[in-house]
Amino acid sequence: MGLFLLLPLFGFATQRVQGGSAVAAPPVCWSDFQSYLSRHLAITLAEADVLARAAWGAVPAPETPLTVEQVRAIEAVINQKEEEKIQLLPIDLVDGPLRQNHLVAWPSGLPHPGRFTDVPLDHPVYLAWRALLRLELPLADAEGRARPFEPVLGNDWRRLLTALFQAAGATGTPTPPRYADPAGPMTGDDLRRSLLEVRSVLGLPLSDRGLEASLVDRHPTRLEAFGVLSDLLMELEHHGRLASR
Repeated sequence: MGLFLLLPLFGFATQRVQGGSAVAAPPVCWSDFQSYLSRHLAITLAEADVLARAAWGAVPAPETPLTVEQVRAIEAVINQKEEEKIQLLPIDLVDGPLRQNHLVAWPSGLPHPGRFTDVPLDHPVYLAWRALLRLELPLADAEGRARPFEPVLGNDWRRLLTALFQAAGATGTPTPPRYADPAGPMTGDDLRRSLLEVRSVLGLPLSDRGLEASLVDRHPTRLEAFGVLSDLLMELEHHGRLASR
């Protein structure tokens, strides 16, 4: 079985009723469906383009609305490579425009290691956080989201460092950032102090290496904070002091 077996079935929902009349759900354009395929099949956006070329002969413009017939063609291409046939749309769904309410939400439960429900696999988080992802550290929230551009919260940072210290075989627990509200966003100075502690615990020289000066004067995002920590781990790996699990 290939990665295509990770694709959940598309659901069929009834139309919304507004003011006594049926209101059709928004159409699905190629960029929407491309991102959806990437998240659910664990493929890149470029690989989704390959599916489109195989099914339709060309990749449509991002804003092009799709039809049920086009998705059936994608389904046929996928099933050429799978022993167990995959049904992407309900059998009784009639041809016509593809609507947002035909797509089911991400399955409940824990996300697949290293994958997030809110970003495609081409997203910069996979490069910026690569050292953390190799260790399968807890980066996603309870719903499996990366939330890369939201401020990093003190509790999320502490949870990540606790898991990191365990993976590295370090003793003790990370000290809470000195000025941060544990349930609120960390400041750049909180991040700087915490990274110095991480360097001390892991045996690296104390420095602000990898920490941009502009981060100290504002609330770092999750993409930025986790990215700096990932770079620190790559420095540690360079010294041969941390092995991937």
